Amino acid sequence: MVDHARARRLAERIKVLAAEALAKVVKDPDLGFVTFTDVRVTPDLAHARLFFTVFGSEFEVRKIQGNS
Repeated sequence: MVDHARARRLAERIKVLAAEALAKVVKDPDLGFVTFTDVRVTPDLAHARLFFTVFGSEFEVRKIQGNS
């Protein structure tokens, strides 16, 4: 049985931890303005997918995504 409330709490915690790690651990000046917008956790809580947005030009967005 899936506990949806637990999955939502875990997703929110993952989003906060990812944002903190990005701000404190990753020291890349090329990152620019990255915002985590959503986290989706699988029902078994084994995997999470983070969604983000980037404020900047098309080139900066591709560079951050690793598609440059």
